Amino acid sequence: MSRLSIKLMGALVAIFTFSMSAFAADNAPVFSSPKNKIVVTEQNPEFTITLKSNPTTGYSWDVAKIDDLIFKNTGHKYVAPNTKLMGASGYEVWTFKAIYPTTYKFRVNQVGHVVMEYKRPWEKNEKPTVVEHFMIVLKK
Repeated sequence: MSRLSIKLMGALVAIFTFSMSAFAADNAPVFSSPKNKIVVTEQNPEFTITLKSNPTTGYSWDVAKIDDLIFKNTGHKYVAPNTKLMGASGYEVWTFKAIYPTTYKFRVNQVGHVVMEYKRPWEKNEKPTVVEHFMIVLKK
């Protein structure tokens, strides 16, 4: 192979790699961070928590604690990675809904918490590998 064909192949590989990563970025999820509070309103009472997950390791996310007087868990799904790589991680999406009172109105904003744990469900006496605390603000 000549030097020109090697350089041309290198350039094609670089262009292909860049275009694939740019395409993948459009579909990439926005992961939740416990550093950012989640704000919900009566008009938009639903919120999600999205976390990286790899069930091939046996680990998965679970709701460890929730302020169930002010919101409830309404759904959960695992989204597999868009790759054929063995053991590649995907992500879990947890959906919650704020419960606004019908008999009285909040006079001030309410603050609640969701604690998520990344663990193997069958290891009952083991500490979770990761624990994330999320602050949720219910605006009146």
